[in-house]
Amino acid sequence: MGKRIAQLNNPDLNRARQAAETLSKYGSAKAEAAIWERMRRFHRQWASRENDLTNREGLPRDATEAIGFQYGLVLSLAQAQGWLLSNDEVTELESLTLGSQRDNVKQYHWKSPIELSLIMFPDGQWRVDGFNHSPNDLASLRAQLRQYPRGTRFRLRIVGQEDALAPVVNVINETALAAGLTVEVAH
Repeated sequence: MGKRIAQLNNPDLNRARQAAETLSKYGSAKAEAAIWERMRRFHRQWASRENDLTNREGLPRDATEAIGFQYGLVLSLAQAQGWLLSNDEVTELESLTLGSQRDNVKQYHWKSPIELSLIMFPDGQWRVDGFNHSPNDLASLRAQLRQYPRGTRFRLRIVGQEDALAPVVNVINETALAAGLTVEVAH
C-alpha cells in the first residue's frame, strides 16, 4: 500500500487518480488518511483557480486533468469499501470540493433508516444496493454493515426469491445483531 500512497503525489494526475481508486478498494485507515491529505492539498492548490474547474470549451489541459483527479478523489473517499464517511466528514468533503462537482457530494449524506435493496438476478447472483458501494459477496456485506455506528437502522427490501435469498438475509440479521444495528424487512 505504501507505493500506492506515494502515487497519490504523482505529477501525472491520471496515475494519481488510479492510486486513489485502488486505495479506495483495498486500503485501510492509513490509506483513507492519505487520500484525505491529498484532497486537502488539492484544495489548497486549486482554490484560487476554482472557476477553472468547470467543464467548458477551451479549458486548459491542467484544469481538465484536475477536474478528473478531483472526481477520483471524491469518489475514492465517499465510495470506499474499507471505511464509511460520517455526515460530518461528508460536509468536510463538500467544503474541500471545488467547482461544479461540489453539489454532487451532497448525495453522500446519509440518515437512519437506510434503505437497502437485496436484489437476486436471474443468474442466481445477488447484490445489496443502498450502501456506498454495492456488496455482492457475504464477506463484503458483513464488512459494509460493520462500518455503521451502533443504533443505525436499515429498511431492507427483498427483490427476488425470498427463499433463495434467505442465507443472505440471515447474514444481514446476524451481523446487525452483533453490531447493534436494527434491520426491518419491508413488505
